[in-house]
Amino acid sequence: MKWLTTAMTGLVATIAFCGAASAQDDYEAIKKRILAKLETEIKAFYAKLEVELRKTLREEIAKLEAKPPSIKPEPKPEPKPEPKPEPKPEKKPGYLGILASRDFDDAARKERGLEAGQGILIESVREGSPAEKGGLAAGMVLLAINGEKVTDESMREVMKKYFAGDTLRMTVQLADKSKKDLEVTLGTR
Repeated sequence: MKWLTTAMTGLVATIAFCGAASAQDDYEAIKKRILAKLETEIKAFYAKLEVELRKTLREEIAKLEAKPPSIKPEPKPEPKPEPKPEPKPEKKPGYLGILASRDFDDAARKERGLEAGQGILIESVREGSPAEKGGLAAGMVLLAINGEKVTDESMREVMKKYFAGDTLRMTVQLADKSKKDLEVTLGTR
């Protein structure tokens, strides 16, 4: 900006010079000289300004071209979506394939050495059923499933806990009153 200061100083000197001459010349002549000098100074000022701007632009362009390409920061990886749990295959109710006797009363239980309400008497086993494949037979008393005692009332609730494909340990009482554990894998109807 030195050149701006120089230009302004030159303009002030020109005006002072013209002012000193004003006593001899008329007003219009002085006005013309001042305007002419002012126009020359303004043209010179703009010429210097243009030169300075071009120089500055060239320097800035050179700096930009000389700089190595800016290294962009590595983008942050997007968070991975939570894996959706695979849908579990629908569990089908387990099927055993036995028919419980309705005539197994507490007197019949007592004859077999069982407590009142204990166990259910298997009246029949469906042919080809999981019960038949697991060794259950008519005349056996089913006492427990996986260690949980069963009664006429609890049998349905106990079976609701298990599904097709589940292997259960069935504790039964045979006709000779001995106990035996059998493994039965539930099927579907």
